Amino acid sequence: MGEIQEAKANGAAQERISMYEKYEKEYLEDAYRGFKQARETEYPPIAGMDENTITYLLTSIGIHCGKIDEARRYGSAFAYIQNSQHEIKKIKQEMYWRLLKRISTKGAYNHYEQG
Repeated sequence: MGEIQEAKANGAAQERISMYEKYEKEYLEDAYRGFKQARETEYPPIAGMDENTITYLLTSIGIHCGKIDEARRYGSAFAYIQNSQHEIKKIKQEMYWRLLKRISTKGAYNHYEQG
């Protein structure tokens, strides 16, 4: 269980929960910047991850950080990476279209505001 979920389950003060949420958001933003820079300056594998994994992480973390336009761009690239097997490519494209639908119907995903 993560720190935030554990704090909520144990009835911690909102101040403490907010502190954990702030730290988590900072870590995600740092990870996003690092993966983005690595993708732009290095060739896969990066930290043992292939192009698909890095692109998926950038899409997912980008959504959490509110970088919707960039997440959409990475998601599009993820859905159409050329070196995928046919079935994997279909799954990635389906995930991308679900992502677009989620963004267009709900706006940016922000789990910090959910109860």
